[in-house]
Amino acid sequence: MTQKRCAPGFRGFRPDIPVLRQPAGETRLRYSPQLLFSALTTTLTLVASWAESEKKGYQLMLAFPHAIESHDLKTPNTSRPQLEMAGLAASANVRRYKTGETIFVEGDAAPFCYQVVTGFVKEYNTLEDGRRQVADFYSVGELFGISELDEQLHTAEAISDCAIRCYPRDNLLRAVAVSPELSHQFLDTLMTRLHHARERMIMLGRMSAMQRVAAFLIRLSSDQGLTDNIRLAMSRQDIADHLGLTIETVCRALTELRKKDVIIMPSARVFSIPDAEILDRIAHGSGAAH
Repeated sequence: MTQKRCAPGFRGFRPDIPVLRQPAGETRLRYSPQLLFSALTTTLTLVASWAESEKKGYQLMLAFPHAIESHDLKTPNTSRPQLEMAGLAASANVRRYKTGETIFVEGDAAPFCYQVVTGFVKEYNTLEDGRRQVADFYSVGELFGISELDEQLHTAEAISDCAIRCYPRDNLLRAVAVSPELSHQFLDTLMTRLHHARERMIMLGRMSAMQRVAAFLIRLSSDQGLTDNIRLAMSRQDIADHLGLTIETVCRALTELRKKDVIIMPSARVFSIPDAEILDRIAHGSGAAH
């Protein structure tokens, strides 16, 4: 069985999330979707602001709100939790998108939340100078297009042929509010997003280019639960825009890792990791490839 691996530097993270306790006699906590949206949006806004101003270090980590009560979850599940929402299927519809087709645009009205049925999706923002910052990538089962506002915070685009299930936002929020099981799954999803956002702040501020690429490959391996034949669905430019690098730097890093047999690439969109410990050491800055 493939061991799940966390990206470097973020083990033991316990983010603060507002909670509402359930009535006496119930053993779980009921989480307010609106408050979770607010915490998630705050963190993602900080990341976008950091990327736009290109400040270095941990300044924005210190800006993360800590005044709200923390809960008893331990290290987040970084293997991309998937929401099981069969009960909402009747109110949802499935749309199909071709590679490169836009699903929604930043600033659009946000009446829906989206779930990937097949394929891969990216969310990104366009900065004032025309550069793109890719916020994240999503694969089968993952929820995206989550916004506490009435408008989308990112632009979403299919990076492969996709089928996307569209859930009416209000229906989803009501279901999360009344279902302890769905609330728990939804919390797990949002906790992972918060963890990844904080993770990227450290990566963009403190990691070398080689460390960023190595950490990204570890993330893909963890997401797909594989060490062999891991799919690299996104383009080199998408990876560069996600990691805050140039496409030339990403290509050089992948080539160096391949030449040193840290990864094996039978094709441009597939790779394997023969020894995960070596790649992990490189991501932590203690390996040979720099």
